[in-house]
Amino acid sequence: MVEPQSPQALADAIEYLISNPVIIRDLALNAQAKAFSEFSIEKMAGEYQHVFNSIGNVRTFA
Repeated sequence: MVEPQSPQALADAIEYLISNPVIIRDLALNAQAKAFSEFSIEKMAGEYQHVFNSIGNVRTFA
């Protein structure tokens, strides 16, 4: 996290990441794992079913 409205803080954070490729790799792997878990086909289908059910469509998807 960087201080809002601080271009220098953002530049410092970017320079830090560029000089630490292991941290970049770890951040990328964590982001990928979160994306796969939060936006899997199964989870998204369940979310859509929940939305449809909440607006009156009670048909389930198999």
